[in-house]
Amino acid sequence: MLADFFHFLEAIWSEWKLLLTGGTIIACFSLWTFATGHALSRYLSWSVLVFTLVLAAFFAWRKEWVAGSRGFIDVTPAQLGVLSNNRTSVQADALISPYLGKSMKITAPLNDITTEGVLFTTVFLREPGFASMFIVFRLPYWKRKTFLTLSPGMRLTVAGRLRAVSTSTIWLKSVMLLKVDLQQQHHESK
Repeated sequence: MLADFFHFLEAIWSEWKLLLTGGTIIACFSLWTFATGHALSRYLSWSVLVFTLVLAAFFAWRKEWVAGSRGFIDVTPAQLGVLSNNRTSVQADALISPYLGKSMKITAPLNDITTEGVLFTTVFLREPGFASMFIVFRLPYWKRKTFLTLSPGMRLTVAGRLRAVSTSTIWLKSVMLLKVDLQQQHHESK
């Protein structure tokens, strides 16, 4: 039990030190102090510490929740894509709507990464069972660094919330990279 508590404290510290030393909040306060020559009030400083501690606890909890595969729907991208096949948009939407907003974990090979100006990076994974189905998600610029070093064919495991589904595309949001298999997978189009 004590070991678990120390693991919890370590996880919080890991998140909290990022928020305190490299976060936007601290950078803004530092710029304010530099520009005005006035130090922040004690109340505001303590508020920032408490707020970032609460955020760190949430981020640590979220990582454990996702890593433990809790709260995920048990359906594959291929199964979701089939719900749209040979149906009108109204019929497909009715079948897909119970899944929208739910979390899912997907392991698939990387197909491509594109950038849209400086704000967004779009990642395309290819569903192994269907040559014409892609799993797509956008990343804000501050999260793209990890993905830019990856090569096509590398198997990625990601977790995210289901945003939209069509016969050829699964859109995710709030995506977290869980695992990268460094060996490239070569597969042929069907």
